[in-house]
Amino acid sequence: MDSSREALLARLHDADRHGRFHAFAAHTQGGDCVIVHSKVTIIDDRMLRVGSTNLNNRSFGFDTECDVAIEAYDEAGHQQERAAIVSFRNRLIGHFLGCDEVEFAKAVTENGSISNAIRALSGPAGRLRAFERKTPGWFSSFVARWHLGDPFGSEDAWRPWKRNAERAKLDWSQRASRIGASVQS
Repeated sequence: MDSSREALLARLHDADRHGRFHAFAAHTQGGDCVIVHSKVTIIDDRMLRVGSTNLNNRSFGFDTECDVAIEAYDEAGHQQERAAIVSFRNRLIGHFLGCDEVEFAKAVTENGSISNAIRALSGPAGRLRAFERKTPGWFSSFVARWHLGDPFGSEDAWRPWKRNAERAKLDWSQRASRIGASVQS
């Protein structure tokens, strides 16, 4: 899945016209990358998702996954949910940086953004480091292009050549509805 992750990160980076996309990886004190299997998504301090779903075809159509999400609307009466999401975010990132929730929140305020706070508290050789953009080799490109190990469903599990044709048939709204249906079921 490393090849697919690298391709996805490259696509997200290329699509980021405003310089807002940041991806970090946890590292040991000795500098080795830590593979964290849990999946957490926090969007605009309004949505928190924790679960087993990966951002790939396999999770959205082939495997059985379980996620829980909390959404805090902008309307009055949802401040408590939003505060809980921010608190969770600060505790989680602080954990990987070796600081507490309050210290991380203070760093966000002082540095103007979450990514700047991470860089300030982590330093160049810290426990959270920005993903380095790598140019994939021929094998990694091949694996990512053909979605090897990443079927849409059981019908193409053993026919990877069908995946690009299947993907090409779907426009973005169909992909989104397919993902939504898979996540809800």
